[in-house]
Amino acid sequence: TVETETYTERPNGSVRIADFDRNGWQRRYASDELDPARIDRGFEHFQARQRQLAAILKVHGLDVRMLPCPAGRDPRAVLS
Repeated sequence: TVETETYTERPNGSVRIADFDRNGWQRRYASDELDPARIDRGFEHFQARQRQLAAILKVHGLDVRMLPCPAGRDPRAVLS
């Protein structure tokens, strides 16, 4: 199962985005991948998408907070 980036909008108009570290990202999105170069590229693309999402939300006037989400942490708990 592939899941989208994890974020939540708060009632006050702010947005929290789970900022996965490399190991957390790999566990969530590329757990079957064994090639380190592919993992690195995938993580770099993920980080670029996160930055794009944050920039778009900020342009629309939302306060965006990137919250560290290390491997092993449930992103829903990080965002709550």
